[in-house]
Amino acid sequence: MRDVAAAPTLRPATVADLAVIASLDAASSPDPFGLSHLDRYCTGTAGCAALLAIRESEPLAFALYSLVLDEGSIDNIAVLPQLRGRGFGGYLLDAVLQAMRERGAQRCVLDVRASNTAARALYASRGFGEDGLRRGYYTRDGSSEDAVLMSRRL
Repeated sequence: MRDVAAAPTLRPATVADLAVIASLDAASSPDPFGLSHLDRYCTGTAGCAALLAIRESEPLAFALYSLVLDEGSIDNIAVLPQLRGRGFGGYLLDAVLQAMRERGAQRCVLDVRASNTAARALYASRGFGEDGLRRGYYTRDGSSEDAVLMSRRL
């Protein structure tokens, strides 16, 4: 992590964190999830989990992931825009991959916007390879964008 002196504390998110995660998501994403979608990660429903990164009681970032049998899926990693490029995303990614291994996952999959070159580079730096595209997967305001499918063994 490039901002080691200010490394955040990571902890599992709970229902009490739902509004905080929704706020971080709205600040970080062009298409934020709704509360009903986020709820399953904060309650651990159906193999879903969330990690929250906090520094000096301030929420900075979160990760949403899920597991089905021996396959994990990174469903979202979001870092406040003003803190991007400082290693928080990689810090969260490493923690999620470790949590997946500890829960028996053998493989991890994800999709990422084709235009999100920073995230794609981060995933590649952690051993993810590109497996294909979902054409027009992300839609917003009448336009669409492809999702790049990525995976790696754990």
